[in-house]
Amino acid sequence: FLKTLKIDHDVPQPKFRQVHLFDYSIDTELQTDLHCIVNFDPGMVNSRITLFPNITTEKRVGAPHHLTVEVITERDDKARLSAQVFSELKAMGVVLDKTNILWQEQTCITPGWPIITKDFSENSQKILYLAETVASNVRFAGRGKGENSHFMFEVLEDLYKNLH
Repeated sequence: FLKTLKIDHDVPQPKFRQVHLFDYSIDTELQTDLHCIVNFDPGMVNSRITLFPNITTEKRVGAPHHLTVEVITERDDKARLSAQVFSELKAMGVVLDKTNILWQEQTCITPGWPIITKDFSENSQKILYLAETVASNVRFAGRGKGENSHFMFEVLEDLYKNLH
């Protein structure tokens, strides 16, 4: 917004981690009925796993079975990350040891996820204040606004509150 208005400021850009999405089609059934797994194990790179065959109410059919694994990292070695992710899926018991990858695709999203620090929070507030000061007739909403606006729920809640 401020760039569009050509308003200079000295607030530094936030630093981001990359988000890698690893989409897999595999030849064996998933070994869990969960729809989604959020992983907080600091020894693993995967952070969220979406298990598509488990989302539907239809009876599972044969292969292929699809899943997506999200990795938030500063590493950029996609091939090594993919091998590690699939190894972790086996170690977690999500897929069988004998499971083969039929197809895979990797997507890197940049900027991905902001590194939340005290400076990030303070700088976000400064930049929001500056934007609101120069445009009192504009309402700001979206990720990165305020303290808890990184998840869609908080974004929608903030937008609702601002409009009412």
